[in-house]
Amino acid sequence: GDWDYRLDGAIALPGAIKRGNTYYLYYIGADGNVSGGTEPRHRALGVATSTDGLLFTPFAGNPIVTNLPNNGDEEGVFSGAVVVDDGGATLLYYGALEEASPGSTAVFSDGRRLSSANSINFGSSPGPIVLDHNDGNVWNSGDELYPIGVFRSGSMFHLYYTSQSGPIKWGLGLASGSSSNFPSTQPLIVPANSTEQIIGGGAVVQDTADSFLLFLLRDFGERVLEVREVPTADPSDIGNPIESYTGFSNVQHFTVLLDEQAGLWFLYIAELDKIRVYTAPAQRM
Repeated sequence: GDWDYRLDGAIALPGAIKRGNTYYLYYIGADGNVSGGTEPRHRALGVATSTDGLLFTPFAGNPIVTNLPNNGDEEGVFSGAVVVDDGGATLLYYGALEEASPGSTAVFSDGRRLSSANSINFGSSPGPIVLDHNDGNVWNSGDELYPIGVFRSGSMFHLYYTSQSGPIKWGLGLASGSSSNFPSTQPLIVPANSTEQIIGGGAVVQDTADSFLLFLLRDFGERVLEVREVPTADPSDIGNPIESYTGFSNVQHFTVLLDEQAGLWFLYIAELDKIRVYTAPAQRM
């Protein structure tokens, strides 16, 4: 019955950021199982804070973002991505699941946007739509669109999203524009088979002045964590993985944070009932 009884059932930990001396970890939980099934019910988004990036305290007011327009079992928050804008606000982009009709198990999802001045209070859900599943100009529109990563370059924002619509299941797209309007979208990965499907990740970490690292989760079976080096001047040029990691068989979704001040990488992995953290020295690959 607790909102975060289950920590699976989403495709991404929305992200982790550090502001001042405080770490913020955004995560998705579900309060149980759907009626007559085993899938997670009523997914929602919460936040936990930490002073060392290792041990977190959940916010007492969780969940901070809900999405139950019809109070349907299948509805909720299914993905997310966070970034801090020039004005210091934390922007949250998330996949808002909604029943196609009340009581239906068929769903659609739009990408929506919320903003917070203190990284905790994001105002009233659901927030305005930035990726519309009904907009034929959005790559792979028609059904489900899920923001998983965002990169800001000056006044330009680049939103990575995964989707499953029509014949393309769990491909990777890129939307570019302002913080609240993404008129340009394009495909980056169109999977030819199930092992190529992009099923999560999305963390973006600035690496050098000219490049950033994009972390993706691929393949429902093997669950491969990929690292791709992307030129800052062209966020669509994701290339091939420069590193791939396996052996995380229980990973449901994950995110990554680089804290250069502490000299550490943090890898947060959500399992069914817990979130683990792994650390590594902050050094170039």
